[in-house]
Amino acid sequence: MAESFEISGSNGTGTTADVVIVGGGVSGCAVAYYLSLAGVKATVIEREGIGSQASGFSAGGLNPLEGTHIPGPLGALAIESYRMHLGLWDNLRQETGIDFQNRIVELTKVAFSEAELSALEESLDTFNGAENDGFSGEKLDRQQLLELEPRLSSDVLCGVRLRGNAALDSLSFTRALAAAAQGRGASVLSESVWGVKLESGRVKSVILDDREIACGSVVLAAGPWLREIEPWLDISVPVDPLKGEILRLRADGPQFTSDFSGG
Repeated sequence: MAESFEISGSNGTGTTADVVIVGGGVSGCAVAYYLSLAGVKATVIEREGIGSQASGFSAGGLNPLEGTHIPGPLGALAIESYRMHLGLWDNLRQETGIDFQNRIVELTKVAFSEAELSALEESLDTFNGAENDGFSGEKLDRQQLLELEPRLSSDVLCGVRLRGNAALDSLSFTRALAAAAQGRGASVLSESVWGVKLESGRVKSVILDDREIACGSVVLAAGPWLREIEPWLDISVPVDPLKGEILRLRADGPQFTSDFSGG
């Protein structure tokens, strides 16, 4: 469970900003944080609170080695993002005092049919091929799996245990980014953005409920709501939201054991 802490947002009265960031999820707050490191004071505008939408409810998993187009065209971006995460953690926790529960985790995959074996071997090769970034894997037979987790069906053939992925509390992490950015002069406004004003093809201001904020640049980090900006700029933004669900279960019996040898 995320800890309780305050983000000093307010319905500010400023009328200008170097950079306005529309959206207070992890992307918008990360932009504000890195701008603050460069000495740029950004204004984040979020209508319902920092991390109150998708960024506050994600599983918080960081797997840079597997996923859509990974390995593949997104592979280099994924591993560099992972490295940046790990390099950020200590400083962000010390600076804000926020515990976002960052940790390196293990993952066990199992096969119940011969058809599933090739996918396990592929995962094993992928993790052992990234040992320079702290990843590793080992193969487990049926007996080892049942010793590791007795609640598995005895029909299991074999499995692989993989180490190196990371996890964190996504709400706390997002708020830590916002708090660190605010500590360097960023602002967080609890308001709604209804549009932008253009001049010579550039955004000159963002339109709020009862006023405008003039800005040198604008970052649109509205996540699933990005299509709402299409009429603002007369462009197509091919971002469509997908609804996901997370189910957390507490199983009877002993807790899942961990004794990773990284063979």
